[in-house]
Amino acid sequence: MTLQSALALAGHAALVACIASPLFRRFPAGSRAALLAVVMALVLAPLGKLPAAAYLRGALGDLSVTSLVLLAAALLSSVIPRDFIGESTRRSLFPAVTATAIAFYPFALGFTGFDPYDAGYGSHFMLGILAALTFVAWFVRHHAIVVIIATALAAQLAGALESTNLWDYLLDPLLAVYATIWCARRIRRRLAGYPLPPTC
Repeated sequence: MTLQSALALAGHAALVACIASPLFRRFPAGSRAALLAVVMALVLAPLGKLPAAAYLRGALGDLSVTSLVLLAAALLSSVIPRDFIGESTRRSLFPAVTATAIAFYPFALGFTGFDPYDAGYGSHFMLGILAALTFVAWFVRHHAIVVIIATALAAQLAGALESTNLWDYLLDPLLAVYATIWCARRIRRRLAGYPLPPTC
């Protein structure tokens, strides 16, 4: 198994553990950490010829570095009572992901003559935009966004994923769907006058 495959499988194991984490909220921190580790181990254990994480990977594809960072932060938050992302950062990050996905995927699917996916292969313009976004995020103290962008760039340079395109390190369909649902829920509740739910 290559390092890229191992990281991809670990990402899907972390996804399952994150989904399961609410079941363990009433356990002490040490027990929660152990139970989450057990869940990840079970997902990575062979199920026939392949682990369950491999079947998830086949169905959902590889997760981006953005998703991996968010999953790691969510798992840490389920053990340590601290929000490692921050609500204000989510209010900036998820709408940006949603808007990018809405603009990106129709173009990438060939509905127009312009394919932004090509920019992920070393485009100086894209790198310049990311540098500007990193500076703005640092200036407004959205440190999680700085970490995500820096980690994605470093991961691409190291070849941490099987893809060589920077877009695949920044965005994936599952993240786009989650961010869109997150934004839609907030908009619906705000329009209805309900208090906004706690962020998961």
